[in-house]
Amino acid sequence: MNTMSNYDKLKGKWKHVSPWDSDDYLALYEISGTELAPLVTGVDLNDSEAFVISEISWSNDILSFESYMPSTQRKGLNKFFLNANGKISSEFTFTVIEELERENT
Repeated sequence: MNTMSNYDKLKGKWKHVSPWDSDDYLALYEISGTELAPLVTGVDLNDSEAFVISEISWSNDILSFESYMPSTQRKGLNKFFLNANGKISSEFTFTVIEELERENT
């Protein structure tokens, strides 16, 4: 009988499944800690730049955290959960701040 918690099943190193249509998403995450004190680190596999990870929480079998990439200033909200295949499904919502200029017509 497997008594391992879903959080314990998430522990370890995880990378995105290729192929992707952009190199922006080739990341490696490491999950450790406990349900009460979850830890996440992340690194861009293209250039080894580390993500700044904050606001980590574990609730309702979902690991949530914010990520920030200093070089691109891209911030994101990440939600990880185990899927039926024993892999992580990742929901990533990011914010892009852009500058627009008036179109002269």
